[in-house]
Amino acid sequence: MAMVPSVVVRQGRSIYAALVVLSILLVFAATVIYLVEYEVQPTSFASIPQSLWWAINTMSTVGSGDMAPITPIGRLVGGIAMVFGIAMFAVPAGILASGFAEELRKRDFVVNWQSVARVPLFARLDANAIAAVTQLLKPRSVSANQAIVRRGDIGDSMYFIMEGEVEVDITPNPVRLKQGDFFGEIALVENIPRTATVLSLTNCRLLVLETADFERLTSQIPDLKDQIKRISDKRLPGQ
Repeated sequence: MAMVPSVVVRQGRSIYAALVVLSILLVFAATVIYLVEYEVQPTSFASIPQSLWWAINTMSTVGSGDMAPITPIGRLVGGIAMVFGIAMFAVPAGILASGFAEELRKRDFVVNWQSVARVPLFARLDANAIAAVTQLLKPRSVSANQAIVRRGDIGDSMYFIMEGEVEVDITPNPVRLKQGDFFGEIALVENIPRTATVLSLTNCRLLVLETADFERLTSQIPDLKDQIKRISDKRLPGQ
C-alpha cells in the first residue's frame, strides 16, 4: 500500500488525460442519445444532463435498467458506448498496473544496487559504475545441498553470493565462501572448463554475471578484470 501514493503521483498526468477523454466521451454519448431518444422518450431523456446518467451507467456496463434506448439508432449508440466504456475504464487500470510494475523494478534495482555495493570486489567503484554492474547481474536463488556448478562443465557465468554459504570442492581442502564472495570466475578469465564443483550449504541468493556481460563489464572497467585475475590466479590448482 505504501507504493500507491508514489505510483499515483508518477502516473498522475497519464491518469488525468485518460479521465479527461473519458469525461468527453460521457458527454458526447449523453448528447447523442438525447438527440436520438428525446422525441420518443421525453421523460427519460429530458435533457443532456439527465441523459448523462444513462451514459455513465452504460459506459461503466452497470446498466441499471431505468433508462434504455428503444429506437434502433439509440440501441446502436448504446452498444457503441458500452464498447468504448470498457476500453476507457481499462485504460486507467492499465496505467496504474504499469506504474506498479515500474515501481517494483525500481525498488528491485535499489536493493540489488545496495547488495552489489557491499561486495568487496566492487567497493571502490563509483555509484555510476555500480549501477552499470547492477544492470548486468541476474538474480538466482538456490536451495541448500544443490550443485551450482560442476567440475568439467563449460563455464558461461560467474556468481556473487548475496546470502548464504557455498563450498568449493577443492582437493584436499574444500573452501567455504559466504556473503560478499564470488566464484566461477576462473572459467571466464582463463577460458577453461570449471575447475571445481560448487555446492550450496544453505539456501543461497546469488547474482549471476554471464560471459558476454563479463566481457562487456571488464572492457569498461579494466581494473576490475585485473582484480578478478589476481584472485583467480591464487585459486587455480598448483598456485
